[in-house]
Amino acid sequence: MTIDRKKLWKKVPGIIRHDFVRKFLSVMLALIVYVAVSEKMGVERDIQNVVVRIPGSVVLKRGPEPLTLIKIDGKTPHVKLRIRGSERILKNLSDNDFSIEDPEFKPDSYTPGEPYQLVLTPKDVRGPAGVQILSVEPAVIPVDYDILLSKMVEVKAIFDTKKPLPSGYVVSKTTVSPPEVRVTGPKLVLDKLEFLQTKQIPLGNITQSFDYNAEIPLSTPTLKVSPGSVFVQIDIEKNIRTKTFSLLPLRVLDDNTRNSYEFLTGSRVEVTVSGPKQLVDALRQEDVKPYVDISTLNQPGIYNIEVGCWITANAVDVKSILPATVKIKILKK
Repeated sequence: MTIDRKKLWKKVPGIIRHDFVRKFLSVMLALIVYVAVSEKMGVERDIQNVVVRIPGSVVLKRGPEPLTLIKIDGKTPHVKLRIRGSERILKNLSDNDFSIEDPEFKPDSYTPGEPYQLVLTPKDVRGPAGVQILSVEPAVIPVDYDILLSKMVEVKAIFDTKKPLPSGYVVSKTTVSPPEVRVTGPKLVLDKLEFLQTKQIPLGNITQSFDYNAEIPLSTPTLKVSPGSVFVQIDIEKNIRTKTFSLLPLRVLDDNTRNSYEFLTGSRVEVTVSGPKQLVDALRQEDVKPYVDISTLNQPGIYNIEVGCWITANAVDVKSILPATVKIKILKK
């Protein structure tokens, strides 16, 4: 059975049949425009936690000389974006598809001693093609910047207390070269920095002067030091001092039964002591007490008695006593 297309076309209402081609093309064009407009206008949505890349330092052209600022905190700010685009594109987007890496820093937005007020706009945002950035929230982010300065700082040499010098030796002098180094960092930190210390210098088993190349550690990562090490000359000397006390009176030690005695060779001696310098220097005449002990002599007679000596400072030794013995006559017991 064949279909009579002409009869079928005549059954179509005249409003459609009249100028059909033009009307069909108009409808198709309207559909194309609608699709295009809907694709362009699209829908809106929020993107959370977009990272704002804050540079560690910025240079502001302000005044006769540029002002260098250095970031003094490690915080990474995040913002919320309002975006617009086709639903097809937006549904697959996440915060990783957007970034703010090169925000504009304006000299007038910084006041020394206060956080820099960083103003963000949609133009600062990088995102996929076909997506319109409508807004950034918050639009102003405070960033802790401080002025970058340099100053000369004294360097002090310190020593490892777990590896000290052998007993009887001391560090008599240290010479650091250069005595000062240049430190660059935030003004707030530099204002409080009075000196720097070297790494601990070991002294174990050392008995003579030596030279040491010591590094300068920095506890604050925002600081830089130049040079990073210094040359230290360490002078070592014996911490032993010898001192002689003359004409010290001999004390006589006896038991409860008093002897009658007589010195036949004199009752004064010379005592030489040795020990740590600070202790020996502090000794007085009355702190050195030579003596003879006759408490064990039971019979009258003439005896050669060895001279002993007692010193108030335990760390000080008796090197010599002259005479080392004295002659005493015991008359009766």
